[in-house]
Amino acid sequence: MLCAFTGLIAVLPAVQAAEKESAWNVTGENENDLTPQAADLSEAAAEVPDSAVGQTDSEVLQEALQAARPQSPSRTATIRNRKLVNDIDARFKEINELLKYEDTFSPKVGELYFSYAALLLQAAKFEEARDAFTRALHVQKVNNGIYALEQRPALKGLFETMLSQGKTAEFEEYLNRIIWIESQHKDYRDDFTFDLLVRAGNFYIDQYMARPLYGPAGLELLRKANRYLTFAIKRYGEAPLNEKLMPHGELALVNTLEKKLITRVDRSSAFPSPRARNEFEEHTQNSKYLMHSFNRGEFFLKKYLAKAQSEKAPANIASALLQLGDLNQIYERNEVADQYYELAWMEIQKLPADHELRFKIAQPVELPAFEYSQQRRFVPTKRPTKLIPIIFAVGKNGKVANIRPLEEGENGKHFYKARSAARKLTFRPAIIDGKSVSVDDFTHDVRIKLSRKEGQENQQSSS
Repeated sequence: MLCAFTGLIAVLPAVQAAEKESAWNVTGENENDLTPQAADLSEAAAEVPDSAVGQTDSEVLQEALQAARPQSPSRTATIRNRKLVNDIDARFKEINELLKYEDTFSPKVGELYFSYAALLLQAAKFEEARDAFTRALHVQKVNNGIYALEQRPALKGLFETMLSQGKTAEFEEYLNRIIWIESQHKDYRDDFTFDLLVRAGNFYIDQYMARPLYGPAGLELLRKANRYLTFAIKRYGEAPLNEKLMPHGELALVNTLEKKLITRVDRSSAFPSPRARNEFEEHTQNSKYLMHSFNRGEFFLKKYLAKAQSEKAPANIASALLQLGDLNQIYERNEVADQYYELAWMEIQKLPADHELRFKIAQPVELPAFEYSQQRRFVPTKRPTKLIPIIFAVGKNGKVANIRPLEEGENGKHFYKARSAARKLTFRPAIIDGKSVSVDDFTHDVRIKLSRKEGQENQQSSS
């Protein structure tokens, strides 16, 4: 009944590492050897971040990261949570008392430093937290050796501390160090690093969505996300779906965002300078990479489908088919999308009558709407935004038409902005009896961008 998808090639990561305080790298595949015929795509199998990840030479990218960096919680001398203040003070006194009769590198001292650091991180006292986690890490190194897995909790704490501040080079260093330590224990495997890899990938997706950059800097953010998420699947992809959902949806989202970055390349044969030649070659490579964005997204969603089929999980099979339909819908391959939607509908009929997929498939859904390994949050942009409820028709092709205001007053004055934003949206159409159908009156909240003045007025009216 269902299509059998073959040719999915997974390249196991080759881990090469040397213990260096400056960098901890995991090598990857050559990203430029892409051909239209390579359905599996070696690029799709690109490994964890090599030395370029987190340590880019692009000044534009660094400026973009700085501008898009999330605002850290304000650090003041007074922490509002009085219990947290008391806990921090008490743990600090415990450490000082213990050091009176215990060696500096006593395991007990290390445990106290770790818990002390966790409290400091909770209080957003980042510098102090980093120092305490570093002390805990040194205790583990002295007592267990530089290859010891016991270092991972302290390294994770350092990763969390740097990630909270948006310090990319630092959190990648600590994450790569964890990966390197784990590579020294080939017979040992747990899922300690899985969430960290997915969070690192989502971090770069968020950075791009907070300030979309339609050039090499934006592409670099998405490629970083792709590498971390890909490595998570390479390392942990054998886990059963009922235990752990791989980030196939996040990767499909990355490849969907790449669709917006496809640019023209001037294929001139004359180059006035070496710099012009280098820029041309860079643009050619980027365009070659972006031309295969759809193939990479399809590759990972088909891997999800193949795994769901092997485990005979109807809900996951239906979800994978819906997402493949969504990907084709986004790339305006409507006929193929309809075929996937029909297959998904057939699979959904095997599910209980009250299963949520039965209700979701019967109404339009704004795309992208992939299934994510970790819950994704709304990513605020530099400009203020507002949700405006409007009503419109959604055609069988997922396009919006016949847009009307839903209410007057405060939201009504933003109707023209909302109408313009709605016209850019793509929907999964409602699926009834396996067929895409039009919906004439669909109510939906459309997000619009406000001017700074409008944002201030909106904030005042809300408060």
